[in-house]
Amino acid sequence: MRAFGLNAFRVYTVLLGVWTGAGVHDTLSTHFAWWADPVAWYARPAWEGMVNPWPFTTMALLLATLVAGVVAFRWRGPGRKAAVFSLGGTALILVATLAWFVPELGRMGSGELDAAALVSHGRTWITLNAVRLVLLVVLLWSALLALGRFGDGARETA
Repeated sequence: MRAFGLNAFRVYTVLLGVWTGAGVHDTLSTHFAWWADPVAWYARPAWEGMVNPWPFTTMALLLATLVAGVVAFRWRGPGRKAAVFSLGGTALILVATLAWFVPELGRMGSGELDAAALVSHGRTWITLNAVRLVLLVVLLWSALLALGRFGDGARETA
C-alpha cells in the first residue's frame, strides 16, 4: 500500500474513532434524560450559541470512508478483509444515519407528533442508536486490526 492509501485509511480510522467516541459521550450524557421523559426532552429550550457538531463530523467521516474505501478495495495485501469489513459497515451505518436517524430526529423535533408518538419514536431511536454504537465499536476495532496488518505489506510498496 502506498503512502497516500495508508494515510487515507489512517484518517478514516481517526475520524471513525472520533465519531464513535462522540456518539458514546453524547449518548451517555443525554439519552437517559431523553428516555425518562421524551416529551420534556423536546420541550427544553435550545442553548443560545450552541453549534451541533454532528453534520461536520458525519460529512468528514463520509468523505474519509469513500476515499479509504477506494484504497482498500484496490489493496490485495494483508489487512484487506478487516479494512473492507470496517469500511463497508461504516458506509452502511452512514447510509442509515442519513436516511433514517437524522430525518427521524427532525420529525420528532418538528412538533408534528403527539406525546405518545414522541415517546414511542424517541425510545425506538435511542434503542437503535445503542445498537449502532455497539456496531461502530466493532467496526473501529476492525479498522485498527487492519492498520496493524497493513504493516510490512504497506512498507514494501510505499
